[in-house]
Amino acid sequence: MEVIPSKGSIIGQDKGEPIRTLFDNAVLIMPTLPRFAADTIVRFGQYES
Repeated sequence: MEVIPSKGSIIGQDKGEPIRTLFDNAVLIMPTLPRFAADTIVRFGQYES
């Protein structure tokens, strides 16, 4: 549940393309299991006030 403070921060890459946060204070959420063993899937979320 790490919070990434700035929109546009690079958190990884997919086939050489950077994966960036979509908004300020993004939280990385790991969803259900990936389809393939080598895949990693993450969703962006935000805490509610």
